[in-house]
Amino acid sequence: MNKILFSLNSKITSLEALYSACYVFIDKFYIYLDKKGENFIVSLQPKTQVKADPRKVEGEFRNELLNSLLREKITGNNSKIREYIIGQALYSSVPSEIDEFLSKTGEDYQEDPLGIAIPWEEKAKKRAKAGKARKKAGAK
Repeated sequence: MNKILFSLNSKITSLEALYSACYVFIDKFYIYLDKKGENFIVSLQPKTQVKADPRKVEGEFRNELLNSLLREKITGNNSKIREYIIGQALYSSVPSEIDEFLSKTGEDYQEDPLGIAIPWEEKAKKRAKAGKARKKAGAK
């Protein structure tokens, strides 16, 4: 197998999806792209001497291209949701009204007078030490 040559309609295929499909094949093939009129011309040349059916390789490439086109469409459809999530993440990093209120009252939400943020393992160790200390004090 020397070279596999085929064309793709540029009205159906985006250049980004074509690049994405090429990237999947780049480890086994040298890939040459060209454009003639409204068609992309794809040339695949194996990097090593491989006995593979050219029609099968072309079919695999076209399937990967379909996969890339679908991912591109899903990315476009989800762009509003992604923008919303990123916006919420960035907004939450901005000081809020609660932070302003706490700064006026002098309270610090990072203080933990009740020990709520202490992991239960540390609390259990403290209780065990306190229990041992009480036993020693009671035994004397």
